[in-house]
Amino acid sequence: MKVLILIADSNGCFPVPAAKGGAVSTLIEQLAEGNNKKQICDMQILSYYEPVAFEKSKLYPNIEFKWVKVPAFVKFLDLCAFNFIRVIRKNAKAVSFKSAFSLLYYIRKAKKICNKSDADKIVLENNIPLARSLKKTKFKGQWYYHLHNIPRIDAGCRDVMEKTTAFLCVSQYVANRINAPDSAIGIIPESKTRILYNCVDTSLFRPIAKQDKIICELKEKHGIGDNDRLLIFAGRLTEEKGADLLLQALAKLPKEYKAIIIGSYHHNTDVKSEYQERLHSLAEKLENRVIFTGYVEHDELPYYYNLADIAVLPSMWEEPAGLTNIEAMACGVPVITTDAGGIPEYVGDSVTLTRTDDIVDKIAESIINLSEKIKGSDIKDIHSREYIEKHFDKESYIDKFAAAISDD
Repeated sequence: MKVLILIADSNGCFPVPAAKGGAVSTLIEQLAEGNNKKQICDMQILSYYEPVAFEKSKLYPNIEFKWVKVPAFVKFLDLCAFNFIRVIRKNAKAVSFKSAFSLLYYIRKAKKICNKSDADKIVLENNIPLARSLKKTKFKGQWYYHLHNIPRIDAGCRDVMEKTTAFLCVSQYVANRINAPDSAIGIIPESKTRILYNCVDTSLFRPIAKQDKIICELKEKHGIGDNDRLLIFAGRLTEEKGADLLLQALAKLPKEYKAIIIGSYHHNTDVKSEYQERLHSLAEKLENRVIFTGYVEHDELPYYYNLADIAVLPSMWEEPAGLTNIEAMACGVPVITTDAGGIPEYVGDSVTLTRTDDIVDKIAESIINLSEKIKGSDIKDIHSREYIEKHFDKESYIDKFAAAISDD
């Protein structure tokens, strides 16, 4: 079985391998890693070109990488459009247009490749405008959509959606939304939806002893004392992710509690937002109890999770899945999260709060209750770790992916 994966975005040109980060790019690299090892299918990946990604692709000799090199003038158009939209719209959604012209360029190249492709199956990763690569196509095989988010537009491609063999959804929540009458891509029959849950690298995200050298160095770097109770938030610093709720809850807690905020407005960039300014304003009132790290490289994240006593990830939007929850759990860190979207499908017995007006009080109360349970203990939450290993370990991800596209 020959499979061609199309992956492109309009919010930063994230390549595969995931040299620039990005949740979807990281997941597709895990597919590449798994297939490189098991060789379940003949896999091709069409990615944005990026020098570090190109070098890293050599780690996967059994995967054929195809590259789309975006010209400088197209990147210049991206920059102009992004800055213009930021001024006009003044909200975080402008980031969705950070590489819009690059996406159009990618689609143009992808269409030519698809028309000539001898692949049995094409998998389109998440981005709905990618469907234009298959509009009026000469491709004779089957194609699938791998949805990591809920579609907001149809990009004028309802005809492509109707001919899609199946939709691989990262949660039942996402599947239910595209089955609904108000689905942006048209009502997708339940028979055409399949659940392909996300995965996590449990060899990377793992429990690490508090005495570990890197852990000790991070504690010293960030001024974290042995008696401090550390709460961690990891994710994009946008309002829907809920970092401000953690800081509001922190204000209600004793002073031995501190918070470390991991992330930036938009992955590995220096772009700032009004929301970040609000977070810093909240932090100033808490004196020296809040630590902002900015963007942290993927391979460094496990050390930060292991610094913490509790992960507080209070997503306030309809999160399709929520990778940070399972990353923390894989590290043996207890999680406080919300019932947003597909999150309950991933977090097992973790503290899952309803999103009501008193959410800040609920977070503070849950932190106190959970702290009492783990007080004086250096033992990790092995139950959560085992749950993640059983259901979401990356070792079986390529097998589940292949099964999802193999039975048609």
